[in-house]
Amino acid sequence: MKSGASTQVRGVVLTGSDHCVCAGRAEAELKNFSPHYRQQYFVAFFSQLQEEVEQHKETHTQLLKQREPLRPEEVLYQDSVLHYDDSGKWKERFVVMRANHSLECHDNQESFSKGVPARQRLLPTGGVVLTSEEKYTALVDKAFPDPKCLKEETSPPMVVVPPGQFPVYLRLPYRRDVYFSFPQEDRRATFLSILTGCIRHQNHDSLRRSSCESQAFLKAIHFYRQEKGHYESWDMLVGCEEQVLANLVLEELQPSLQTELLARLKGKKAGRKRVWFTTLEAAYHLVQDQLREGLKGLKEECKETARSHEALLRSDMDQIASSRTFLQAKLQASVSDPAVKFCSENVSPYLASILEELMSPVTGGFQGLRLLLEGEINALCVSFPEGGGQEGLNQVRGCWWSKSWSSSLLMENAVYTFKLLLQSSLKDNPSNLTSAMEKAKLRVLKQYDHDSSTVRKRIFQEALVDITLPAIRRNLAPAHKPDLQKLDQYIFADYTNFIKVENVYEDILLNILTIEVDKGFSLHIHPCFFDVIVSLQHTHTLYDTFIIKHKNEGEFLSQPGSWKVNKELL
Repeated sequence: MKSGASTQVRGVVLTGSDHCVCAGRAEAELKNFSPHYRQQYFVAFFSQLQEEVEQHKETHTQLLKQREPLRPEEVLYQDSVLHYDDSGKWKERFVVMRANHSLECHDNQESFSKGVPARQRLLPTGGVVLTSEEKYTALVDKAFPDPKCLKEETSPPMVVVPPGQFPVYLRLPYRRDVYFSFPQEDRRATFLSILTGCIRHQNHDSLRRSSCESQAFLKAIHFYRQEKGHYESWDMLVGCEEQVLANLVLEELQPSLQTELLARLKGKKAGRKRVWFTTLEAAYHLVQDQLREGLKGLKEECKETARSHEALLRSDMDQIASSRTFLQAKLQASVSDPAVKFCSENVSPYLASILEELMSPVTGGFQGLRLLLEGEINALCVSFPEGGGQEGLNQVRGCWWSKSWSSSLLMENAVYTFKLLLQSSLKDNPSNLTSAMEKAKLRVLKQYDHDSSTVRKRIFQEALVDITLPAIRRNLAPAHKPDLQKLDQYIFADYTNFIKVENVYEDILLNILTIEVDKGFSLHIHPCFFDVIVSLQHTHTLYDTFIIKHKNEGEFLSQPGSWKVNKELL
Protein backbone atom coordinates (compact mmCIF):
# COMPACT_ATOMS: atom_id res chain seq x y z
CA MET A 1 0.00 0.00 0.00
CA LYS A 2 1.35 3.44 -0.92
CA SER A 3 2.20 5.94 1.78
CA GLY A 4 -0.65 8.29 2.47
CA ALA A 5 -3.35 5.77 1.53
CA SER A 6 -5.64 4.42 4.20
CA THR A 7 -7.53 1.26 4.99
CA GLN A 8 -10.49 0.54 7.22
CA VAL A 9 -10.43 -2.45 9.54
CA ARG A 10 -13.55 -3.14 11.64
CA GLY A 11 -14.60 0.49 11.53
CA VAL A 12 -11.19 1.94 12.44
CA VAL A 13 -9.33 4.00 9.88
CA LEU A 14 -5.60 3.26 9.68
CA THR A 15 -3.29 5.29 7.47
CA GLY A 16 -1.17 3.65 4.80
CA SER A 17 1.83 4.24 7.01
CA ASP A 18 0.16 2.39 9.90
CA HIS A 19 -0.74 -0.45 7.57
CA CYS A 20 2.82 -0.74 6.26
CA VAL A 21 4.28 -0.72 9.77
CA CYS A 22 1.95 -3.53 10.93
CA ALA A 23 2.49 -5.62 7.81
CA GLY A 24 6.24 -5.08 7.93
CA ARG A 25 6.52 -6.13 11.56
CA ALA A 26 4.42 -9.24 10.90
CA GLU A 27 6.55 -10.20 7.90
CA ALA A 28 9.79 -9.66 9.83
CA GLU A 29 8.56 -11.69 12.81
CA LEU A 30 7.56 -14.61 10.61
CA LYS A 31 10.90 -14.47 8.79
CA ASN A 32 12.82 -14.60 12.09
CA PHE A 33 10.58 -17.33 13.51
CA SER A 34 10.62 -19.59 10.43
CA PRO A 35 14.12 -21.14 10.92
CA HIS A 36 13.14 -22.25 14.44
CA TYR A 37 9.92 -23.78 13.12
CA ARG A 38 11.68 -25.64 10.29
CA GLN A 39 14.22 -27.10 12.70
CA GLN A 40 11.61 -28.22 15.20
CA TYR A 41 9.28 -29.59 12.53
CA PHE A 42 11.91 -32.05 11.30
CA VAL A 43 12.81 -33.08 14.86
CA ALA A 44 9.11 -33.62 15.66
CA PHE A 45 8.59 -35.53 12.41
CA PHE A 46 11.38 -37.98 13.23
CA SER A 47 10.11 -38.38 16.82
CA GLN A 48 6.66 -39.18 15.50
CA LEU A 49 8.00 -41.81 13.12
CA GLN A 50 10.12 -43.32 15.89
CA GLU A 51 7.14 -43.49 18.25
CA GLU A 52 5.06 -45.06 15.52
CA VAL A 53 7.66 -47.80 15.00
CA GLU A 54 8.47 -48.40 18.66
CA GLN A 55 4.88 -47.81 19.89
CA HIS A 56 5.98 -46.29 23.18
CA LYS A 57 2.93 -44.58 24.53
CA GLU A 58 2.25 -43.59 28.11
CA THR A 59 -1.25 -44.43 29.29
CA HIS A 60 -3.13 -43.14 32.31
CA THR A 61 -5.88 -45.37 33.67
CA GLN A 62 -9.10 -43.58 34.47
CA LEU A 63 -12.24 -45.11 35.90
CA LEU A 64 -14.61 -42.27 35.06
CA LYS A 65 -16.09 -42.44 31.58
CA GLN A 66 -15.49 -39.76 28.99
CA ARG A 67 -18.30 -38.79 26.68
CA GLU A 68 -17.78 -38.36 22.97
CA PRO A 69 -16.93 -34.77 21.96
CA LEU A 70 -19.90 -32.66 20.92
CA ARG A 71 -20.25 -31.55 17.33
CA PRO A 72 -18.77 -28.04 16.91
CA GLU A 73 -22.12 -26.48 16.02
CA GLU A 74 -23.98 -27.85 19.07
CA VAL A 75 -25.28 -25.18 21.44
CA LEU A 76 -23.93 -25.09 25.01
CA TYR A 77 -25.79 -21.95 26.08
CA GLN A 78 -28.53 -19.63 24.81
CA ASP A 79 -30.34 -16.78 26.49
CA SER A 80 -31.59 -13.23 25.95
CA VAL A 81 -28.96 -10.94 27.45
CA LEU A 82 -28.24 -7.21 27.60
CA HIS A 83 -25.18 -6.50 25.43
CA TYR A 84 -23.28 -3.21 25.14
CA ASP A 85 -22.82 -2.74 21.40
CA ASP A 86 -20.70 -0.50 19.17
CA SER A 87 -23.30 2.29 19.32
CA GLY A 88 -22.56 2.73 23.01
CA LYS A 89 -25.99 1.50 24.09
CA TRP A 90 -27.28 -1.53 25.97
CA LYS A 91 -29.45 -3.67 23.71
CA GLU A 92 -31.09 -7.02 24.27
CA ARG A 93 -29.45 -9.72 22.17
CA PHE A 94 -29.85 -13.46 21.94
CA VAL A 95 -26.46 -14.82 23.04
CA VAL A 96 -25.34 -18.28 21.99
CA MET A 97 -22.20 -20.24 22.89
CA ARG A 98 -21.41 -23.34 20.87
CA ALA A 99 -19.32 -26.47 21.36
CA ASN A 100 -16.59 -24.91 19.20
CA HIS A 101 -16.24 -22.47 22.12
CA SER A 102 -17.31 -19.40 20.18
CA LEU A 103 -19.73 -16.70 21.36
CA GLU A 104 -22.42 -15.28 19.08
CA CYS A 105 -24.74 -12.29 19.46
CA HIS A 106 -27.98 -12.52 17.45
CA ASP A 107 -30.68 -9.88 17.08
CA ASN A 108 -33.20 -12.12 18.80
CA GLN A 109 -34.20 -15.73 19.28
CA GLU A 110 -36.34 -15.69 16.16
CA SER A 111 -33.48 -14.67 13.87
CA PHE A 112 -31.27 -17.33 15.47
CA SER A 113 -33.94 -20.01 14.94
CA LYS A 114 -34.25 -19.02 11.27
CA GLY A 115 -30.52 -19.45 10.76
CA VAL A 116 -29.75 -15.78 10.18
CA PRO A 117 -25.98 -15.18 10.60
CA ALA A 118 -24.95 -13.76 13.95
CA ARG A 119 -24.60 -9.99 14.31
CA GLN A 120 -21.29 -10.59 16.09
CA ARG A 121 -19.14 -13.67 16.60
CA LEU A 122 -16.04 -13.72 18.76
CA LEU A 123 -13.51 -16.20 20.06
CA PRO A 124 -12.77 -15.26 23.70
CA THR A 125 -9.11 -16.34 23.48
CA GLY A 126 -7.01 -14.95 26.32
CA GLY A 127 -10.08 -13.41 27.90
CA VAL A 128 -10.25 -12.33 31.53
CA VAL A 129 -13.73 -12.29 33.06
CA LEU A 130 -14.60 -9.78 35.78
CA THR A 131 -17.82 -8.86 37.56
CA SER A 132 -16.53 -5.85 39.52
CA GLU A 133 -16.44 -2.41 37.88
CA GLU A 134 -13.62 -1.35 40.20
CA LYS A 135 -11.40 -4.32 39.30
CA TYR A 136 -12.20 -3.99 35.62
CA THR A 137 -11.35 -0.28 35.59
CA ALA A 138 -8.05 -0.98 37.35
CA LEU A 139 -7.18 -3.63 34.76
CA VAL A 140 -8.04 -1.31 31.86
CA ASP A 141 -6.02 1.56 33.35
CA LYS A 142 -3.04 -0.74 33.71
CA ALA A 143 -3.31 -1.66 30.02
CA PHE A 144 -3.65 1.98 28.92
CA PRO A 145 -0.19 3.57 28.79
CA ASP A 146 -1.05 7.29 29.03
CA PRO A 147 2.09 9.34 28.19
CA LYS A 148 0.42 12.57 29.28
CA CYS A 149 0.24 11.27 32.85
CA LEU A 150 -2.90 13.30 33.37
CA LYS A 151 -4.17 13.15 36.93
CA GLU A 152 -7.86 13.48 36.23
CA GLU A 153 -9.90 13.62 39.40
CA THR A 154 -12.77 11.71 37.87
CA SER A 155 -12.62 9.27 35.02
CA PRO A 156 -16.02 7.87 34.03
CA PRO A 157 -16.21 4.10 33.59
CA MET A 158 -15.88 2.59 30.14
CA VAL A 159 -19.55 1.56 30.37
CA VAL A 160 -22.37 2.51 32.71
CA VAL A 161 -24.27 -0.56 33.86
CA PRO A 162 -28.07 -0.24 34.11
CA PRO A 163 -29.34 -0.04 37.73
CA GLY A 164 -30.02 -3.35 39.44
CA GLN A 165 -28.13 -5.36 36.82
CA PHE A 166 -25.32 -7.87 37.30
CA PRO A 167 -22.54 -7.05 34.82
CA VAL A 168 -19.90 -9.18 33.11
CA TYR A 169 -16.77 -7.50 31.77
CA LEU A 170 -14.85 -9.59 29.25
CA ARG A 171 -11.32 -8.16 28.90
CA LEU A 172 -9.66 -9.30 25.66
CA PRO A 173 -5.96 -8.76 24.86
CA TYR A 174 -5.36 -6.56 21.77
CA ARG A 175 -9.11 -6.37 21.13
CA ARG A 176 -11.99 -4.27 22.31
CA ASP A 177 -13.63 -5.57 25.44
CA VAL A 178 -17.14 -7.01 25.54
CA TYR A 179 -19.86 -6.30 28.11
CA PHE A 180 -22.99 -8.16 29.18
CA SER A 181 -25.55 -7.59 31.90
CA PHE A 182 -28.10 -9.82 33.67
CA PRO A 183 -31.19 -9.11 35.77
CA GLN A 184 -30.52 -12.04 38.13
CA GLU A 185 -27.26 -13.22 39.64
CA ASP A 186 -27.99 -16.91 39.03
CA ARG A 187 -28.41 -16.26 35.29
CA ARG A 188 -25.07 -14.48 35.30
CA ALA A 189 -23.49 -17.43 37.14
CA THR A 190 -24.67 -19.86 34.45
CA PHE A 191 -23.30 -17.59 31.72
CA LEU A 192 -19.97 -17.22 33.52
CA SER A 193 -19.62 -20.97 33.92
CA ILE A 194 -20.00 -21.61 30.20
CA LEU A 195 -17.90 -18.59 29.20
CA THR A 196 -14.91 -19.51 31.37
CA GLY A 197 -15.00 -23.01 29.91
CA CYS A 198 -14.98 -21.57 26.39
CA ILE A 199 -11.99 -19.38 27.26
CA ARG A 200 -10.09 -22.35 28.65
CA HIS A 201 -10.69 -24.37 25.50
CA GLN A 202 -9.88 -21.46 23.18
CA ASN A 203 -6.64 -20.83 25.07
CA HIS A 204 -5.23 -24.33 25.08
CA ASP A 205 -6.98 -26.87 22.85
CA SER A 206 -5.23 -26.06 19.56
CA LEU A 207 -1.80 -26.10 21.23
CA ARG A 208 -2.34 -29.48 22.94
CA ARG A 209 -2.59 -31.48 19.74
CA SER A 210 -0.03 -34.21 19.17
CA SER A 211 0.53 -33.39 15.50
CA CYS A 212 3.97 -32.48 14.12
CA GLU A 213 2.74 -28.96 13.46
CA SER A 214 1.61 -28.36 17.05
CA GLN A 215 4.66 -29.92 18.70
CA ALA A 216 7.04 -28.09 16.35
CA PHE A 217 5.27 -24.79 16.91
CA LEU A 218 5.44 -25.01 20.72
CA LYS A 219 9.14 -25.90 20.67
CA ALA A 220 9.88 -23.20 18.10
CA ILE A 221 8.16 -20.54 20.20
CA HIS A 222 10.08 -21.75 23.24
CA PHE A 223 13.50 -21.47 21.55
CA TYR A 224 12.59 -18.26 19.71
CA ARG A 225 11.72 -16.52 22.97
CA GLN A 226 14.86 -17.89 24.62
CA GLU A 227 16.84 -16.31 21.78
CA LYS A 228 15.41 -12.98 22.97
CA GLY A 229 16.34 -13.71 26.59
CA HIS A 230 12.91 -14.86 27.79
CA TYR A 231 13.18 -18.07 29.83
CA GLU A 232 9.97 -17.76 31.82
CA SER A 233 6.59 -19.09 30.67
CA TRP A 234 4.51 -16.70 28.58
CA ASP A 235 0.94 -15.73 29.41
CA MET A 236 0.16 -14.98 25.73
CA LEU A 237 0.87 -18.53 24.55
CA VAL A 238 -2.85 -18.96 23.94
CA GLY A 239 -5.08 -19.59 20.96
CA CYS A 240 -4.26 -20.94 17.53
CA GLU A 241 -0.80 -20.59 16.02
CA GLU A 242 -1.49 -17.42 14.06
CA GLN A 243 -2.93 -15.81 17.20
CA VAL A 244 0.21 -16.70 19.19
CA LEU A 245 2.43 -15.19 16.48
CA ALA A 246 0.20 -12.11 16.35
CA ASN A 247 0.67 -11.78 20.11
CA LEU A 248 4.44 -11.85 19.54
CA VAL A 249 4.19 -9.09 16.94
CA LEU A 250 1.91 -6.89 19.03
CA GLU A 251 4.16 -7.30 22.05
CA GLU A 252 6.94 -5.58 20.10
CA LEU A 253 4.74 -3.31 17.97
CA GLN A 254 2.77 -1.81 20.83
CA PRO A 255 5.53 0.53 22.13
CA SER A 256 5.93 2.20 18.72
CA LEU A 257 2.15 2.54 18.36
CA GLN A 258 2.09 4.19 21.77
CA THR A 259 4.77 6.67 20.74
CA GLU A 260 3.09 7.56 17.46
CA LEU A 261 -0.55 7.59 18.50
CA LEU A 262 -1.07 8.25 22.20
CA ALA A 263 0.71 11.59 22.31
CA ARG A 264 -1.65 12.89 19.61
CA LEU A 265 -4.88 11.79 21.28
CA LYS A 266 -7.13 14.57 22.56
CA GLY A 267 -10.13 14.69 24.82
CA LYS A 268 -11.11 12.98 28.05
CA LYS A 269 -9.36 9.90 29.33
CA ALA A 270 -12.32 7.58 28.60
CA GLY A 271 -12.38 8.73 24.97
CA ARG A 272 -8.64 8.32 24.58
CA LYS A 273 -8.93 4.80 25.96
CA ARG A 274 -11.56 3.85 23.40
CA VAL A 275 -9.51 5.18 20.48
CA TRP A 276 -6.38 3.42 21.74
CA PHE A 277 -8.04 0.03 22.21
CA THR A 278 -9.92 0.13 18.89
CA THR A 279 -6.69 1.08 17.07
CA LEU A 280 -4.84 -1.74 18.82
CA GLU A 281 -7.58 -4.15 17.72
CA ALA A 282 -7.34 -2.98 14.12
CA ALA A 283 -3.56 -3.47 14.15
CA TYR A 284 -4.02 -6.92 15.69
CA HIS A 285 -6.37 -8.09 12.94
CA LEU A 286 -4.12 -6.68 10.21
CA VAL A 287 -1.16 -8.55 11.69
CA GLN A 288 -3.16 -11.78 11.92
CA ASP A 289 -4.26 -11.50 8.30
CA GLN A 290 -0.66 -10.90 7.24
CA LEU A 291 0.60 -13.92 9.20
CA ARG A 292 -2.10 -16.36 8.12
CA GLU A 293 -0.91 -17.02 4.56
CA GLY A 294 2.77 -16.94 5.46
CA LEU A 295 2.32 -19.49 8.25
CA LYS A 296 0.24 -21.72 5.97
CA GLY A 297 2.99 -21.68 3.33
CA LEU A 298 5.66 -22.43 5.95
CA LYS A 299 3.73 -25.49 7.18
CA GLU A 300 3.19 -26.82 3.67
CA GLU A 301 6.88 -26.37 2.85
CA CYS A 302 7.98 -28.26 5.98
CA LYS A 303 5.46 -31.03 5.43
CA GLU A 304 6.60 -31.58 1.84
CA THR A 305 10.32 -31.55 2.77
CA ALA A 306 9.83 -33.94 5.68
CA ARG A 307 7.93 -36.42 3.51
CA SER A 308 10.77 -36.41 0.99
CA HIS A 309 13.07 -37.66 3.79
CA GLU A 310 10.67 -40.26 5.19
CA ALA A 311 12.26 -43.25 3.42
CA LEU A 312 15.72 -42.28 4.71
CA LEU A 313 14.42 -41.80 8.24
CA ARG A 314 12.72 -45.18 8.33
CA SER A 315 15.74 -47.04 6.96
CA ASP A 316 18.29 -45.21 9.15
CA MET A 317 16.20 -44.89 12.30
CA ASP A 318 18.58 -46.92 14.49
CA GLN A 319 21.61 -44.99 13.27
CA ILE A 320 19.90 -41.65 13.91
CA ALA A 321 18.92 -42.75 17.41
CA SER A 322 22.49 -43.89 18.08
CA SER A 323 23.87 -40.59 16.83
CA ARG A 324 21.56 -38.73 19.20
CA THR A 325 22.60 -40.97 22.11
CA PHE A 326 26.28 -40.29 21.39
CA LEU A 327 25.62 -36.53 21.31
CA GLN A 328 23.67 -36.79 24.55
CA ALA A 329 26.61 -38.47 26.28
CA LYS A 330 28.95 -35.69 25.15
CA LEU A 331 26.59 -33.02 26.43
CA GLN A 332 25.89 -34.87 29.64
CA ALA A 333 29.59 -34.88 30.49
CA SER A 334 29.77 -31.08 30.44
CA VAL A 335 26.29 -30.12 31.67
CA SER A 336 25.51 -32.68 34.35
CA ASP A 337 27.71 -31.47 37.22
CA PRO A 338 26.75 -27.76 37.12
CA ALA A 339 23.07 -28.63 36.62
CA VAL A 340 23.02 -31.06 39.55
CA LYS A 341 24.89 -28.52 41.69
CA PHE A 342 22.38 -25.77 40.87
CA CYS A 343 19.44 -28.06 41.63
CA SER A 344 20.84 -29.25 44.96
CA GLU A 345 21.65 -25.69 46.10
CA ASN A 346 18.79 -23.68 44.60
CA VAL A 347 15.89 -26.05 43.98
CA SER A 348 15.80 -28.78 46.63
CA PRO A 349 15.89 -26.41 49.64
CA TYR A 350 12.73 -24.67 48.44
CA LEU A 351 10.55 -27.60 47.35
CA ALA A 352 8.93 -28.08 50.77
CA SER A 353 8.05 -24.38 50.99
CA ILE A 354 6.61 -24.33 47.48
CA LEU A 355 4.46 -27.36 48.23
CA GLU A 356 3.27 -25.73 51.44
CA GLU A 357 2.35 -22.59 49.51
CA LEU A 358 0.33 -24.62 47.03
CA MET A 359 -1.51 -26.62 49.65
CA SER A 360 -4.23 -24.23 50.78
CA PRO A 361 -5.67 -23.04 47.43
CA VAL A 362 -5.27 -26.45 45.83
CA THR A 363 -6.94 -28.36 48.64
CA GLY A 364 -9.77 -25.86 48.76
CA GLY A 365 -10.31 -26.07 45.03
CA PHE A 366 -10.46 -29.84 44.93
CA GLN A 367 -12.64 -30.19 48.01
CA GLY A 368 -15.01 -27.59 46.59
CA LEU A 369 -15.38 -29.54 43.36
CA ARG A 370 -16.12 -32.78 45.18
CA LEU A 371 -18.70 -31.15 47.45
CA LEU A 372 -20.34 -29.57 44.42
CA LEU A 373 -20.51 -32.92 42.65
CA GLU A 374 -22.02 -34.69 45.66
CA GLY A 375 -24.48 -31.88 46.28
CA GLU A 376 -25.72 -31.86 42.70
CA ILE A 377 -26.12 -35.64 42.69
CA ASN A 378 -28.10 -35.47 45.95
CA ALA A 379 -30.29 -32.71 44.53
CA LEU A 380 -30.93 -34.77 41.42
CA CYS A 381 -31.86 -37.80 43.52
CA VAL A 382 -34.38 -35.74 45.48
CA SER A 383 -35.93 -34.13 42.40
CA PHE A 384 -36.03 -37.24 40.21
CA PRO A 385 -39.68 -38.06 39.43
CA GLU A 386 -40.89 -41.16 41.24
CA GLY A 387 -41.44 -43.90 38.70
CA GLY A 388 -39.98 -41.66 36.01
CA GLY A 389 -37.71 -44.36 34.63
CA GLN A 390 -35.81 -43.63 31.43
CA GLU A 391 -38.15 -40.81 30.41
CA GLY A 392 -37.58 -39.04 33.72
CA LEU A 393 -33.84 -39.48 33.38
CA ASN A 394 -33.91 -37.85 29.95
CA GLN A 395 -35.90 -34.88 31.31
CA VAL A 396 -33.59 -34.28 34.24
CA ARG A 397 -30.47 -34.86 32.14
CA GLY A 398 -31.21 -31.84 29.96
CA CYS A 399 -31.61 -29.67 33.03
CA TRP A 400 -28.37 -30.88 34.56
CA TRP A 401 -26.26 -30.46 31.48
CA SER A 402 -27.42 -26.86 31.14
CA LYS A 403 -25.27 -26.12 34.19
CA SER A 404 -21.84 -26.01 32.59
CA TRP A 405 -19.43 -28.62 33.84
CA SER A 406 -16.84 -27.57 31.30
CA SER A 407 -14.78 -25.91 34.03
CA SER A 408 -13.71 -29.32 35.28
CA LEU A 409 -12.83 -32.30 33.15
CA LEU A 410 -13.04 -34.64 36.13
CA MET A 411 -16.39 -33.15 37.10
CA GLU A 412 -17.65 -33.46 33.55
CA ASN A 413 -16.57 -37.10 33.41
CA ALA A 414 -18.14 -37.79 36.81
CA VAL A 415 -21.49 -36.38 35.73
CA TYR A 416 -21.40 -38.40 32.53
CA THR A 417 -20.47 -41.59 34.42
CA PHE A 418 -23.32 -41.06 36.89
CA LYS A 419 -25.75 -40.72 34.03
CA LEU A 420 -24.52 -43.95 32.42
CA LEU A 421 -24.62 -45.91 35.70
CA LEU A 422 -28.10 -44.68 36.56
CA GLN A 423 -29.30 -45.36 33.05
CA SER A 424 -28.03 -48.94 33.27
CA SER A 425 -29.56 -49.51 36.73
CA LEU A 426 -32.97 -48.21 35.70
CA LYS A 427 -32.92 -50.39 32.62
CA ASP A 428 -32.22 -53.53 34.70
CA ASN A 429 -34.50 -52.66 37.62
CA PRO A 430 -36.73 -49.62 36.96
CA SER A 431 -38.77 -50.09 40.14
CA ASN A 432 -35.87 -49.84 42.62
CA LEU A 433 -35.15 -46.12 42.00
CA THR A 434 -33.82 -45.05 45.42
CA SER A 435 -31.36 -47.91 45.70
CA ALA A 436 -30.16 -47.48 42.12
CA MET A 437 -29.43 -43.78 42.67
CA GLU A 438 -27.61 -44.33 45.92
CA LYS A 439 -25.42 -47.06 44.45
CA ALA A 440 -24.64 -44.96 41.38
CA LYS A 441 -23.75 -41.98 43.57
CA LEU A 442 -21.39 -43.94 45.82
CA ARG A 443 -19.71 -45.60 42.87
CA VAL A 444 -19.18 -42.31 41.04
CA LEU A 445 -17.75 -40.61 44.11
CA LYS A 446 -15.39 -43.53 44.66
CA GLN A 447 -14.26 -43.44 41.04
CA TYR A 448 -13.88 -39.66 41.24
CA ASP A 449 -11.64 -40.01 44.30
CA HIS A 450 -9.59 -42.69 42.55
CA ASP A 451 -9.01 -40.60 39.44
CA SER A 452 -8.16 -37.54 41.52
CA SER A 453 -5.57 -39.40 43.57
CA THR A 454 -4.16 -41.03 40.43
CA VAL A 455 -3.39 -37.70 38.76
CA ARG A 456 -2.35 -35.76 41.85
CA LYS A 457 1.24 -36.95 41.96
CA ARG A 458 1.81 -36.37 38.26
CA ILE A 459 0.22 -32.92 38.41
CA PHE A 460 2.26 -31.80 41.41
CA GLN A 461 5.52 -33.09 40.01
CA GLU A 462 4.89 -31.34 36.71
CA ALA A 463 4.03 -28.17 38.62
CA LEU A 464 7.29 -28.23 40.56
CA VAL A 465 9.25 -28.71 37.36
CA ASP A 466 7.40 -25.84 35.67
CA ILE A 467 8.10 -23.58 38.62
CA THR A 468 11.84 -24.21 38.76
CA LEU A 469 12.85 -25.04 35.16
CA PRO A 470 13.13 -21.41 33.93
CA ALA A 471 15.66 -20.71 36.70
CA ILE A 472 17.98 -23.56 35.78
CA ARG A 473 17.75 -22.64 32.09
CA ARG A 474 18.65 -19.01 32.76
CA ASN A 475 21.43 -19.85 35.22
CA LEU A 476 23.25 -22.33 32.95
CA ALA A 477 22.70 -20.48 29.66
CA PRO A 478 25.72 -18.08 29.84
CA ALA A 479 28.19 -20.93 30.33
CA HIS A 480 26.73 -23.55 27.97
CA LYS A 481 24.46 -22.00 25.32
CA PRO A 482 27.27 -20.27 23.31
CA ASP A 483 29.11 -23.57 22.76
CA LEU A 484 26.16 -25.76 21.80
CA GLN A 485 26.57 -25.37 18.04
CA LYS A 486 30.16 -26.63 18.23
CA LEU A 487 28.72 -30.03 19.04
CA ASP A 488 27.09 -30.29 15.60
CA GLN A 489 30.32 -32.00 14.50
CA TYR A 490 29.19 -35.13 16.34
CA ILE A 491 26.05 -35.44 14.16
CA PHE A 492 26.35 -37.26 10.82
CA ALA A 493 25.70 -34.79 7.98
CA ASP A 494 22.60 -36.59 6.66
CA TYR A 495 20.98 -36.43 10.11
CA THR A 496 21.56 -32.78 11.08
CA ASN A 497 17.99 -31.81 10.19
CA PHE A 498 16.58 -34.36 12.62
CA ILE A 499 18.89 -34.01 15.63
CA LYS A 500 19.23 -30.58 17.22
CA VAL A 501 21.80 -29.94 19.91
CA GLU A 502 19.59 -27.45 21.74
CA ASN A 503 16.81 -30.03 22.03
CA VAL A 504 19.19 -32.61 23.51
CA TYR A 505 20.57 -29.98 25.90
CA GLU A 506 17.08 -29.05 27.12
CA ASP A 507 16.13 -32.71 27.56
CA ILE A 508 19.20 -33.23 29.77
CA LEU A 509 18.29 -30.26 31.97
CA LEU A 510 14.71 -31.43 32.22
CA ASN A 511 15.76 -34.97 33.17
CA ILE A 512 18.18 -33.76 35.88
CA LEU A 513 15.59 -31.41 37.33
CA THR A 514 12.85 -34.06 37.22
CA ILE A 515 15.03 -36.49 39.19
CA GLU A 516 15.71 -33.80 41.82
CA VAL A 517 12.04 -32.84 42.04
CA ASP A 518 10.96 -36.48 42.35
CA LYS A 519 13.36 -36.90 45.27
CA GLY A 520 12.10 -33.74 46.93
CA PHE A 521 8.48 -34.67 46.28
CA SER A 522 8.95 -38.06 47.96
CA LEU A 523 10.64 -36.47 50.98
CA HIS A 524 8.32 -33.54 51.58
CA ILE A 525 4.91 -34.53 50.26
CA HIS A 526 2.15 -34.44 52.87
CA PRO A 527 -0.47 -37.23 52.78
CA CYS A 528 -3.26 -34.71 52.26
CA PHE A 529 -1.65 -33.69 48.98
CA PHE A 530 -2.88 -36.99 47.61
CA ASP A 531 -6.41 -35.62 47.69
CA VAL A 532 -5.88 -32.59 45.48
CA ILE A 533 -5.34 -31.67 41.87
CA VAL A 534 -4.40 -28.31 40.41
CA SER A 535 -3.86 -26.55 37.13
CA LEU A 536 -1.01 -24.04 37.08
CA GLN A 537 -0.16 -21.13 34.80
CA HIS A 538 3.01 -19.07 34.77
CA THR A 539 4.32 -21.07 37.74
CA HIS A 540 7.94 -19.98 37.45
CA THR A 541 7.33 -16.91 39.57
CA LEU A 542 6.41 -18.85 42.67
CA TYR A 543 10.02 -20.01 42.59
CA ASP A 544 11.11 -16.37 42.23
CA THR A 545 9.20 -15.52 45.39
CA PHE A 546 10.98 -18.10 47.52
CA ILE A 547 14.40 -17.26 46.13
CA ILE A 548 13.87 -13.57 46.85
CA LYS A 549 12.86 -14.39 50.42
CA HIS A 550 16.20 -16.03 51.08
CA LYS A 551 18.69 -14.43 48.65
CA ASN A 552 19.40 -11.06 47.14
CA GLU A 553 16.89 -10.15 44.41
CA GLY A 554 18.44 -10.38 40.94
CA GLU A 555 20.94 -13.06 41.85
CA PHE A 556 18.96 -15.71 40.00
CA LEU A 557 15.84 -14.59 38.20
CA SER A 558 15.76 -11.19 36.56
CA GLN A 559 12.30 -11.27 34.98
CA PRO A 560 9.56 -12.20 37.45
CA GLY A 561 6.16 -12.84 35.99
CA SER A 562 2.92 -13.97 37.58
CA TRP A 563 1.72 -17.17 39.24
CA LYS A 564 -1.75 -18.30 39.99
CA VAL A 565 -3.85 -21.35 40.67
CA ASN A 566 -6.74 -21.27 38.23
CA LYS A 567 -9.60 -23.35 39.55
CA GLU A 568 -11.47 -22.87 36.28
CA LEU A 569 -8.89 -25.08 34.55
CA LEU A 570 -9.32 -28.03 36.90
